[in-house]
This record gives sequence, structure tokens and C-alpha cells, in this order.
Amino acid sequence: TTFDPGSNVTREQMALFLYRAAGVAGIDLSKGSMAASFGDLGEVGAERQTAIAALARNGILNGRSSMSFVPTADITRAEMAVALINLLTMVPGSGVAKNVAKNDGTYVLTPDVTGDDFDTFADSFASVSAPVDSAVSAAYEMGITTGYGDYTFRPNNPVPRKNMASFITRALAHTNARPAGLTAQVVSTTTDEYKVRVSVRDANFAPIANEEIDALKLEDKAQASRAFKSDGTCSTAFGAAVDNATKCEIGLDDPVTGSSGNLDLSVTPADATKGTVVWVWTGQLGTKVTASTDLYEVEVPGPGAATGGLPVQGANDITLVSTDFKGAYDADGNALVAYGNDTVGSAGNLRAKYGSTVTFKIQLKKAKDLSVPADDDTTDPGEDVALDARPDADGDSYKVTITYPTGAVDVKTYVMDSNGSASFSLTAADPDPKAKDAADAPTKVEWQIDTVDATPTGNTRSFSANLIRSAGATGESSLAGDVYFTDTGAAMQLVKAEPVNEYWPAAGSDRPTTGNALIATVLDQYGDGLRNACVTAASTGMPTDTSVFPTDARTTASDGKVRIYWRVTATAHDVETVTVTADPDCDTTTTNTDTAEFKVFWTEDASAVDADNDGSPDDDGGALLTADVVNNILVLDEATDEPTVFRYDANDQFLQAANQPITMAAFEAELTKRLSPGGTAGDVSVAYYKPGDSGDIAIFTLG
Repeated sequence: TTFDPGSNVTREQMALFLYRAAGVAGIDLSKGSMAASFGDLGEVGAERQTAIAALARNGILNGRSSMSFVPTADITRAEMAVALINLLTMVPGSGVAKNVAKNDGTYVLTPDVTGDDFDTFADSFASVSAPVDSAVSAAYEMGITTGYGDYTFRPNNPVPRKNMASFITRALAHTNARPAGLTAQVVSTTTDEYKVRVSVRDANFAPIANEEIDALKLEDKAQASRAFKSDGTCSTAFGAAVDNATKCEIGLDDPVTGSSGNLDLSVTPADATKGTVVWVWTGQLGTKVTASTDLYEVEVPGPGAATGGLPVQGANDITLVSTDFKGAYDADGNALVAYGNDTVGSAGNLRAKYGSTVTFKIQLKKAKDLSVPADDDTTDPGEDVALDARPDADGDSYKVTITYPTGAVDVKTYVMDSNGSASFSLTAADPDPKAKDAADAPTKVEWQIDTVDATPTGNTRSFSANLIRSAGATGESSLAGDVYFTDTGAAMQLVKAEPVNEYWPAAGSDRPTTGNALIATVLDQYGDGLRNACVTAASTGMPTDTSVFPTDARTTASDGKVRIYWRVTATAHDVETVTVTADPDCDTTTTNTDTAEFKVFWTEDASAVDADNDGSPDDDGGALLTADVVNNILVLDEATDEPTVFRYDANDQFLQAANQPITMAAFEAELTKRLSPGGTAGDVSVAYYKPGDSGDIAIFTLG
């Protein structure tokens, strides 16, 4: 009687879900020629063993080794993406296929799927293989996954059951599996067009061909009610027909469904900010829309809306999305996440060992051309520029020219692949291998991207070099950086620390003691973990003697990490600031130490707070401290340093500035943005909050 939406999906469960989804989509898994013999399925049920074997035979979901499937392990988001994309490669016309040209395990999208860009999540590119990253990107482009609100994918995270349901349903949208009756959904987007796919099925879910489809659109969802008169018939002043000649009437000139039972309608929103509402219906010839007509409504966002692609990072036209280089620090020892003039190039703080290779990845992005004033927005002097790196009909494609000024100038030109990506690598040999440590002066290897152009010169696909951008807000004539290669011995460069639980219930009468743990990571100048560094921790913000840390230092393991537990007896909810100190020499001096800080919120549940004694929980809200969008939890500061937990769900109402309604997904995206580095948390007000009452509607308003 329960679904258990928050529980993680295991690999054997995912195999069963995929196997059943394949049956619904009409995919034949009875064949397959890949080897599939796992020795750890003895305790697995018969149906699940059948599913695992069928999927492995067809290369859809493989084992974690040639001999073991590891059925009870949680499936990761990356494994989920690969399996679903593999499944869709077996569906004709799904829009994704194996990259036969490269034959490297990666995937390509057919032109009619989601537009021209093949975006990459930076954390996925940096942490998984190229084929897996390609599957993640394909899943994003096809709308199967949206990533997290901070524009990461987190490939190694588990998949809760509620997310699994969304992933599989979205994947099935690219097959011919549809509900009975008439349905419609947005299936494809580009920078200037959306497609609404209409499907008609009989009671057995079989497609119905040659069914006339009538469609009405209104290009301002706030005015949607004006599309119909009070008697249910169509308004003469509002709304327009889609792909047919007669408005709100089934006629011979209406488009019809094909043999698949589907019909794609092209919708070009006039205003991206307003959203377009489309109503579709079917019936006998000559039938007009009345109050009893069964209309299927779907909302089409405009170009540039949140569903239209990964956001532009900064205002970059060409961006260094990621690198496999770990030792990236600024002058203050902070880890760098951007690589360009404003960070790396001026500081020269990228350090690598002689003989190692540092690889950078370039990615063309949609961006704003600041040289072209926008007609409709004086505060944003630019208009969208769509970059398509794929070869055109003449074979022309964008190229990037990179200069390595290491004495003799070495200029190399890289052709962007069909995804708008290219990679380049830097390395340096040790000039004197016998001399160790600091005996050699570091070797500085510089790089500079000078132009982004198409060939031949003058082709209309080229664009000016001043559109190349670094992390700055204005265009740069080039994008540059450098790497120092050295054989200097490892030394502490940086300590990072994070709590295992950022928020946790404070101690109470039912449990007088609670606790937490932190994970500290000590890195050397090359980005590698530093072993045997001594780490201690202490805190402020808590009542005296209520937060007790180990008195002896803990030493880091070979990966530079150490876990430290501490005990808390404070019953009041407080904000605790924990300071972690690392000493590589363990000599108890402070001359060679580094520190890191984080906050822990010891919370009280909002349902237990009734300060005004009115018989209901306090629901004023407060400053946003943190949020857990996976578990639908807000931690708000109801008073000074009094963290309070509020829970929300899809039944609640969410508002932004001027009390404008927004979706729960948009609300969560805004929370994530506010809590990201550089964001402003602000506050969230809460009204009509009655936890435990599923029928009640609380209102959460972004301050």
C-alpha cells in the first residue's frame, strides 16, 4: 500500500523496471548476443534473473565486472542514464543512436530531437568515462534528466524510487508507448521552435492512424481563460489555430495522425516570458468545440526558458568546461572552478608534476552577443547567439586556434566535434631528472585561444574573436592560462571540510545526546591527498561544554581524508560554526597550518513550535539557511540562530516576488541558486503550515 518514494533503487530492481519498460515500448529483448554470466544471482528471484540476463545480453545494463552484477547495490545516476539511453538505441526513431562513426562507445542524437546543442555537465565530464558522459548528455538533451538545480548531474549519487519513475516515464516518451485516448506533450525544443506531439490510442493502447487533430493556441498563459467564451465555445478575439485552416472545428484540412498514432505540431512562441498554452482535441468531421468537448491542454515554454538547455555559465561563448587537472588553486589556496584570464592566467597557480598530462575540454555555448543591443531590454545589451559546431552542408565547422608560447610558438587548430567540443593537452618533461625537489626551476607552459572561426575564411558561420569570454562579464580578445610543471615534493596546499549532516535535530528529552561527523580532506599542491596530516576541530556558537570534539588529532589516510565524530548535548536549536585545522607536520605549531569552516544547523521541527500559544505551529518562516530539495525540506531561521525545519510537497503553493505563482521545480531551482556560491539566500515566508495534513495547502513565498 506504499510506494516508498525516498528509498534508493537497487540494481536488481532497476533491471526489473527496465525489462518491463522494454515490453511496454515494444522492444524485443529475446535475442542479444553479448556474454552474460554472473555468479552472484543465487539469491535473486526468477523474474529479476530473467530481466538481468536479457538486459546484459543486449548490452543495456551490464555487470560491475564480467562475473558479478552486484544486484543489491544502489544503482547510480550514471548507470541509470547509460541503461536508459542503451534501451532507446533499440527503438527506431527514438532520436539517439550509438556513434558508429567514432565507434568509441559514445552516442549521437538525430537532428529532430532537442536542437543543436549537446551540453555537458562539468562534474560528469570530470568524473566518468567519455561513453558514460555521452549517455548523461544524451539523457539531458532528450529531457530524461534535468540535473540538479546547481547545474550538476552527480553521476555517482543513488537514484530514489520517485526519480526512477520520472526517468523511465520520460524515456518512454521517446518510444511509441502512450496512454489510451488522446494525449499531448512537448517532445522537442530548439532555440526558436517547440514541437507538441499528439498521440491517439485505443483502449488496448494500440495507435489510431488518420485521426483528425484540431489545435488552438494562446501565446500568453496568464490570459488562457480568454480563449473560450462562458458557454465553452472558442473566443473569436483570442487564440489562434495551429497547423490547420479552421479554428476550433474538425475539418478536412486538419492534420491527421500517422501510422504510429502520433502527430507533431510546430509551435513558435511569440514571447518567451509569457508561455504558450495549446489545447488539442479530436472528433467527427464538422464537430466544433463546446463546453462538453474533451480538450487536452499542454503548456509550451518559450525560447530560453528553464527547460531549453543548460544555462550559460557567466556569459561565455566558448568556455573551458572542465579539466582532469586536480591541483587548481588561487593565490589564497581556494580550489578553482573556472579556468581563464580572470583566474588562472594571471595567478599561474596551476601546478603539475613533470611528465604528467593536463587535459582541458572546450565547449561552445549559447551566449549573448554584447555587441548587438537588444531591442526589448535596455538593461541587457545583448541578444542570444546560437552556436552550432556541427559541419554544415559544405563540410564547414568551427575551429579553435590554440597557441602554446613555450619559447618557440606552437600553434594548433582544433575542429570542434558534432557536440561543439574539443580537447587539448599540456605536458612538460623534466629538464634534469636527476635533480629532485626544488633544484629545478618550474617550467611554465602557457596556452591561449585566439580565434573561433569556420573554414574557409569569411564563411558566414564564423564570428568575431571578441566574443570569446573568460569568467569576466565582458568579451575578451582571447582566453588564456598556464600550468607550472615541477618536481617539488608534496606540501600541504589546502584543507577542505564538510559535515556528514548539514542539518540535524537538536538533542531533546527523548534523547539527551546527539552527534555528527565531519570529513576533512587535506590536499597537496598537485591536488593529491596528503597522508598523515594531523587534523583537529573545534566550534563556536553553542552553549558552553555542549559540543565535545576529540582532544587528540586525527591523521589523514592515503587519500588525504579523515572522519571526525563529535558529541552534542545542547537541547536548544542553534547554528554551530565548526573550524577544522590541518597540520602536515603534526608539530602543534601554527606556522604551517591551514583551516576550513562550515556550519551545522541543529534544528527543531516547525510542527513542534508554538511560541504564540495559538494552538497551531508557528509559520512565519525566516532567513533561508539551507534546503534539501531531494527530500523537500527547508531549514529557516525563525529567530536569531534558531534553525527550524519546514517540509513542503507538490500540494503546496509557491510564490515569488509580487506574489506570482511558480512551480515547485522553479521554487527548488531558485533555492539552489540562492544557496550556491555567490548567491544571496534571502528569506522564505510560510503561511497556513499544518504538517501531517496532506489535504492542507501551505504557502511558501520567496522573499
